[in-house]
Amino acid sequence: MENHSIQWAAPSPLWPELTSPGNTEGRAAFGVPAILRFASDDFMQDFFNTLATDPRKLGEFRAVRETWRGKGAQPTIPTPRKLFALQMQRLGNGRNRSAQTGQKRRLSNDAKALSALKLYQPAHMRYYLITACLTCRIAGLPDRKVDSGKQERVSFIMRRLLQPDDETTDLNSWDEYAWVKSGSNYVWQKVISGKQATADVVLETEERLPVFPATFQEDDQRSRRMFAGLIPVGKREAYLGGQQQGSNNGLPAATTSITARKILFRKLVVEPWKQTLAQAKIGARAIAPDPTNGNDLTDAPGGNVPTIQSFREQIQTASWLILLDFSEFLREQIPNLWKAIRGTIPFTDLIQREKDAFSALASAVLANNIKNALVPASATDYPAPAANLNKKGKKPD
Repeated sequence: MENHSIQWAAPSPLWPELTSPGNTEGRAAFGVPAILRFASDDFMQDFFNTLATDPRKLGEFRAVRETWRGKGAQPTIPTPRKLFALQMQRLGNGRNRSAQTGQKRRLSNDAKALSALKLYQPAHMRYYLITACLTCRIAGLPDRKVDSGKQERVSFIMRRLLQPDDETTDLNSWDEYAWVKSGSNYVWQKVISGKQATADVVLETEERLPVFPATFQEDDQRSRRMFAGLIPVGKREAYLGGQQQGSNNGLPAATTSITARKILFRKLVVEPWKQTLAQAKIGARAIAPDPTNGNDLTDAPGGNVPTIQSFREQIQTASWLILLDFSEFLREQIPNLWKAIRGTIPFTDLIQREKDAFSALASAVLANNIKNALVPASATDYPAPAANLNKKGKKPD
């Protein structure tokens, strides 16, 4: 048997879309595995049902940028019928697909603002499969058989891009690291330094993640096979906490001193501040209900609709605590910036990044219209509860 050169390609059900006229981006993605996103605990069954009923529908499961304010909808998945009815079902799905040609998924404004694809955790009801076809590089791109008798096996690996010391923003110039076995643990080992090496290097001790074959029929009844593997997004913390091989500074490989500060800042300030804003929105809906948007809280148990004063006090207290954590962060992590804010050292003693942070903090002030709105014009702006209860829980006479 003649040995042909092999190549990885996107799943064959996506080929017609990727190679359609005018789809220049699709042609570039032809040789790249596809990430499929599922939003159900039964994602494996959904995957096989889609292959059985309409393999071309896999294109609707491709992972796209999304946020929880603009979540992508889960495509409908028909239940496969049996025997001859399954062939009729596939023909019907093909006709429906032809009628829907040209329709594209729309991204929300929040998703468009994301600079990269973000994968969510299984706790968020998100599961991701990496899928690809192993083909012979000849006309028709037939499937390449994996001969286990010759110790052939298929797997995939996870790599990490880290910014080099020159802090370039060009991702093509970043260093690539492999997740390799070192003793009883795994560490990050550099395998590609910018553009100086090829991306085909696979280390002997590098972690190889399992894949499984999935056989299906194309529209013309030809049998084809693809490989799929579950992306281990649940191991994010292990990957982030992994040490860099040969590192002397004790920092995790994916955590430079700047990245470590960002993580700490996000934990102490950003996330609590987001929660405070969310509570403020809940309070605004409770105080000024809008029945047209489903925010009518007049039927709340006991009529416990909060007042503006109580919500302002809660948010103000939370804000003070967040600012306190922020000040502690500056004092411990960026001491020169904190000293400049306190006035103990001059502004000119700061490096440029500290000067930029100082200027940003100095410009973070409340607008006059917000200040005026927060100042009550009279005591009637804080109305007293309609009925006060005495110590015994009874209304006064």
